[in-house]
Order: sequence, then C-alpha cells, then structure tokens
Amino acid sequence: MKQYAAQKRYFDFGISTGQEGKYLNEGLIAQKEGFGGRVVVQQTWGMALEG
Repeated sequence: MKQYAAQKRYFDFGISTGQEGKYLNEGLIAQKEGFGGRVVVQQTWGMALEG
C-alpha cells in the first residue's frame, strides 16, 4: 500500500456487514482498523426496474 499512497487518496477495504447489511461484523472491523482503516457509514438505496 505504501507504494501507491502518494497516488491514491484512499483504499477501500470493502464492506464489514453480513446478511445484506443487517449486522456489523465487529471482528472484521477490528481487523481493518488494525491496518489503519476507519469506518465510514454509507446509506444505500435500491430500485426495482421493470422492463
């Protein structure tokens, strides 16, 4: 990661939830924070399209 730090503003460790966002995987969050990661909460919306 240090190789790309000067070129990139952030690194996405991916989601830390289970069952489609219904619970927070606290062990996974702790591991990511151990690498220097921080939690960012994002609200998502879905829409069913009929065609």
